[in-house]
Parts: sequence; structure tokens; C-alpha cells
Amino acid sequence: MKTRHHLVVLAAAIATSTLHANEVTWDGGGGGSWDWGVAENWTGDTALETNNNSIIHFAGDGLTTGGNCWNNTGNYNSFHQIIFDAGAASFVVQGDPPILSPNGSTGSFVVNNSSNDQTLSFYRLVFSGATLNAAEGNLYFNPRTSEINNEYMYIDPSSLGDDLRVTGAAGKIVAMNGIITNGSGSTGRILQEGPNILKLGRTNSFSGGVVISNGVVEAQSSGALGSGTSVVQTNAWLSLQESSVETNPVTLAGGTLGFHFNNGGSGNYQGPINVTASSTVSLANYYGFGNANGVISGSISGTEDITVNTLDRSGTPQPFGKLFLTGVSTHSANLNIAGSSVFINGTVDSSVSVTDGGQLGGSGTIQGAASVGASSFLSPGVDNFNTDTLSFTGGITLAAGATYYADINSDDASSDVLNVTGNLDITGVVLTPTNLGTAAPAPPVVYTLATYTGTLTGIFAGRPENSLVIFGGQHFRINYATGGNSITLTSVVSTTAFQDWANSEIAAVDPLANTTPGGDPDKDGSSNLAEFAFRGDPLSGSDQGLVRMFTADTSLDGDTSPELLLTIAIRKGNPAAFSGVPLELAVDGVVYQIQGGTDLVSFNGSVTEVSPVTDGMPDLSADPDYEYRSFHLDSSNGLVGRGFLRAVVQNP
Repeated sequence: MKTRHHLVVLAAAIATSTLHANEVTWDGGGGGSWDWGVAENWTGDTALETNNNSIIHFAGDGLTTGGNCWNNTGNYNSFHQIIFDAGAASFVVQGDPPILSPNGSTGSFVVNNSSNDQTLSFYRLVFSGATLNAAEGNLYFNPRTSEINNEYMYIDPSSLGDDLRVTGAAGKIVAMNGIITNGSGSTGRILQEGPNILKLGRTNSFSGGVVISNGVVEAQSSGALGSGTSVVQTNAWLSLQESSVETNPVTLAGGTLGFHFNNGGSGNYQGPINVTASSTVSLANYYGFGNANGVISGSISGTEDITVNTLDRSGTPQPFGKLFLTGVSTHSANLNIAGSSVFINGTVDSSVSVTDGGQLGGSGTIQGAASVGASSFLSPGVDNFNTDTLSFTGGITLAAGATYYADINSDDASSDVLNVTGNLDITGVVLTPTNLGTAAPAPPVVYTLATYTGTLTGIFAGRPENSLVIFGGQHFRINYATGGNSITLTSVVSTTAFQDWANSEIAAVDPLANTTPGGDPDKDGSSNLAEFAFRGDPLSGSDQGLVRMFTADTSLDGDTSPELLLTIAIRKGNPAAFSGVPLELAVDGVVYQIQGGTDLVSFNGSVTEVSPVTDGMPDLSADPDYEYRSFHLDSSNGLVGRGFLRAVVQNP
């Protein structure tokens, strides 16, 4: 804390006071070159002092140097501070390797007080008790192109310790694009302390780790974090960028572990992760666009909760990212999947809860208690659109309104399986099956969707025992106690629309009822085929279908006299008009005939199809299977005499 106090006081002195004897400001041109060793290039024609003394300022536009200047004072001379003053143009500082080291109890600094980007591009750079401060603008430590694989930045010990401190204003960048390594006898630790962003762009070898107490550290290359432990404290973020792979240990102490890419991509934490305070894993781009996939293949330990979400730093969700847990973990607290997708392909001891529309998948084992909330999803498989088994040895609770995405594959007869040790309650759970295969399963093929060792409670919503389940153009029957402890789908021969209807509307409700076209299980005088044709209920004597007679004017005859009309509900699927004598149309395996006449014997009168008249009838506009058609008895204009209309249905 004392060191940071000195930093604040010193920055104020630089901004408001006359320069001290060891402070010089670049004016770049008095000596006719851009060399640091030429006294005329500095205000007052004062030569630089080395050995920890000089505080170097850059101001203005750099005059004739175009913003460039060159350290030619010799290798590894020591300087105290490099400061880019407010209003300074963008400089590129290069040349002989310098050492930034403290002067007494005051640490060394590189400070950007300007709003412009500043770049230091030394062949070597030694940080000894140093602080990097992007106070008003970005700081870039870049290798020269010719030395891109031989540019090192050393974290060197000093009387103030072995730490390299990084700070800056919110959102400002400190980018370290050279290789960071240990200095002489140093363990090389980086302390990220400000609300700024620290970008680590190379495979680094420093061993002291990264402690993040504020802001964001982005690992932009595999091995960017070195070999020490990374500690992520409350309100801080450690973010994998651009498909990096990190193997160092991570301690989550209340912060966020992120997988954040410009637009998609994936990264992998392979080292152990220890959770010491409730922390977050984020699957959203830090910059606020694009989704990100992540892999944690190392073990997770600790006794504090983890929340996996898709929120970026501003709290805005960036959906569609996925997290894959592939290791064997001993984490014993709750893993909350909040609006994100997590695939557990290893083993976790955690309790797992899925909330806010999140999705749980995987092919591994969950040993703690699991729960899936309403409007959330369960989908076994190593990834989406794969069949596999997800095991629950601590039991699972599925809330009504949760969805089970169950994949089968008719090409290899495989299926998703919930393997539950204990009781299973699926009351009100929505079953949404998908066939990933292309082959038609040769009946009977049995696909197991779930197994349980205890008691099964309830059924999937709208899926009674032995009912027909149709998806992918194929037909299956669902059974809930196959072999005593399995939920299965069994493929059956594809049937006609009537047979499908009879299975779901008759057999599934009353397995002993007559399901043939001519059957009449409700004894109302209307056959099953007629109930099917006119949208009736075959098990209700009071519902023979939607058939109604009207007297109304159709305006076909140029007057306002009423006529005799018949409106019926028919199966959708043939948009053509009724035609022929008598009027006839075949739809969905049913032939509809409309007959009319003036007596009940011949029914040979002329009938015309008209626009549907549905006054007082149920609305069928959203019905996927039925629509209305209406018909006019031509001889009934003005309703003189007797008239009759009837609808007859038969198998084709």
C-alpha cells in the first residue's frame, strides 16, 4: 500500500511542479537526431542521468523525429521513470535495453498520461520494482519484427520485491507482446491492480503467477500465464482469448474465469482450478459480441459455488456459448448453469442446478444431486446432436416445464440415455425427440431414453403410456416401465393418418376399445372414421364432430333470400375445391362426398361449394389438421319446399 501511495503523490508532482534536476523532457531535434545520448535532444540541453536517476518525459509531437526516439546510452543502463505527458503524440521508443528500477523507496514507472497510444519496443527490457500505468492512454510493449522470437521482458528483483504491478484507467490497455520471463533470482509475479485490461500476448516463462485484484487479464496465447498460480479475486476477470491453452493452476477467489473470443472459437484450461469463494465462469465475449466455447480439462476442487453464465462485463447476455468439463473433479459445492450450456463429459462431485433456460448435457457422471428447472433443458451427449449416456448417481429432479431433448439415431440404433441411480420424476416434463439418422428403423427397434433404480413418478407431458410418438417421419410407441425400470421408444410400422389418430385418441385412452374404422366405442351411432373425418371425439357420445346446417344467403343468386347450407370440418391437406357429381374430395385417406336433394331417397340434387360459413362454430384457424368447407343446395333459394344436405365419408 505504501508503494501505491508514492505513485499517486509522484504523479501529481509531475503534473504540477517544475522538473527536478534529474527530470528531462524530450524535444527531439536540438541535436539533429533522435538519439537519447545527445544532450540537445532534451530540454535545457541536459544529458540523461543513468543509474536509476533520470525521470524521462515525452511531450508534444516529438518535433523532427516524427514521434520516434532511440536509446543509445548503452545496454542495461538504469532509469527511474518513463512518463508520457498529457498531450503527448504517439511515440515509438526503441534502442538499447534499459532497466527500469526504483530510486530508494520509490518504485520505477512507465506512465501514459496522454490519450494517445504509446509503444516501447526495446530489444530487452528489465522491470525491477516497476509499475506500468495506462493512466489516460494505452501502453504497448511490442517486439521489433526482426526480433519477434527473441524479445524478452524480465521481472527482476528489487528492494521493493519481485512484483511487476499493472494499473490504469477503466478499459485502457497494457499489452505485453514480448516474452516475459524471470529476472535474476526472481520468481516473477505480475499484480494486476487497476480496472484496465492487461493483454499477455506470448508464451511466457515467468513463474510467480498472476494475481488479479481488479480489471481483466487476457491470455492471448497458449502459456501466456507462465507457470505460477493465477489468482482471480472478486470483481476481477481472467479471460482466455483466441483459442489459448493454459496449464498453470488457477485459484478462483470470487472473480470470473472467462472464455472470450472475438467471434466464436474455443480455449482450454488444463491446469487445476481451486474455488475458494463463490465465483463465475463466463461464456461471452468481453467486448460484447459473439459467443465463445470453453473447455476445462483440469480438475476442479473447492467448497464454494460456481455459476456458469453468458454475461459479458457489462452484464449483457451473449448466448450460444458452450462449456465442456472433461476432467475428474472433487468440487463439492453447487455448479449453477444459469442460461448457458454445460456438457459434463468427465466426473463431477458437485450438485448441479440448471436455471434461466440453461442446458445440461454430457456423457459423464454427476455424483451430486441434480435439478433442471422449468424452461431449462436436459440433453445427454458429448455435444449437441450426439447420442450418449449421462449418469446421475445422486439423483435428479426435473421440474414441470423442463425439456428433455432426447436424440436417437436410426442408423446405428443408439439413443440418449438418462442413467439415474434413485427415483425419477418426469411429471410435466416436455419430451422433444429427434432422429439424427437417415434410415427408417425396421420395427421393432427399441430405443432406451432413461433408466432408473428407484421409482418412476409421472409421465412426459401429453405422452401417455403406449401412445404414438411421431417425429422425423417415423412412428414410435412410448413405454414407461420396460423391463421394470426403463423408459423406451419402440419403432412401429408407419400407419395411415386414421390409424395414427385412432392410436392416440382411442387406444392410448382405452386400450380395450374398438379402433377399426367402422367401430363405435362411444355408441353414439357415428363410426370412428366419421369421428376422424369431422373432428369428433370417438370416446364421447356428445361429440360427433363439427357438422352444422345453416340457412343463410350466399349471394350466389343475386338476391338476399336465404338458402340451405352445410358446413363441415374436413382434414387439411388437399386445397382443391370439391368437384364432380356428387361433389367429392379425397383428403388424408378419407373420401368426402356432399349430397343434396329434395327428399331423403335420391339425393341427386345440384350442390355447389361456397365460402365457409362458420357462425357460432369453433375457430379452426390455428388447427394443424382440420379446416372448414361449406356447401349450398342450389334448389333451396328462398327455401321453397323441402331440402336436404348430407356429408358421407368412406375409405378410398
